[in-house]
Amino acid sequence: MGETVILLLRALALLAVLGGVAATAFVLAPRFLPAPPVRDRALPALPDRATEAPLSVVAFGTSLTASNPWPEALQAELASCLDAPVTVQRVAGSGQGSTWALAQWQQVAAQEPDVILLEFAINDGDLWDGISLRQSRAQHAELLTQLTGALPQARILLMVMNPVTGLQRLKRPRLGQYYAISHALAEEYDTGLADFAPRWQALPPGWAPDGLHPSAEAATAMLPPVLAPMIAAAAGQTCP
Repeated sequence: MGETVILLLRALALLAVLGGVAATAFVLAPRFLPAPPVRDRALPALPDRATEAPLSVVAFGTSLTASNPWPEALQAELASCLDAPVTVQRVAGSGQGSTWALAQWQQVAAQEPDVILLEFAINDGDLWDGISLRQSRAQHAELLTQLTGALPQARILLMVMNPVTGLQRLKRPRLGQYYAISHALAEEYDTGLADFAPRWQALPPGWAPDGLHPSAEAATAMLPPVLAPMIAAAAGQTCP
């Protein structure tokens, strides 16, 4: 009997070690897997607009938008690219997902933006505070329906944000599937899409100290150089 117990304990210890190795591999996987190809989708052309009016952009999203200076950097870069006034405003909340967004879209519509940048998948995919894949898809679809109905002249650009590492990856094990929803909806609703996840994955580690939020320096180096040319192209211009 004593020998059986010892063997059982050894087996459990081995399983724990193997489980720990598997968990470690899962947590570190984004750092070592090759980045998939970037799959941007062009923003549809903006309608003719009064040239004297500033181009209005609203960044609608999570803490990745709320607590990072990349929107201000985008405003400066896009204004320089277009040689015209641009405003970039935020409607964003830390820890928020598409459920919150459905209660806030009218705040976005009230600003009558020309372009809406939208990202909520990263928090929808949180095991603790998020929602199911089916609900996330349905709520993102409802967001797009409401926004396009209220703002037919506006153009929406979905943003597939960064992968996560460490404990944040354990909290969001299916994040890639939540990001895939954005790709599907961009096709279905004919929106633009900026595919940042593979761009981040191709970088050396260290750009997100907490495993979730890119540093201010990393985000301002990544997002505006992609977004500004996409928005400029929709306005019929090319960034130098």
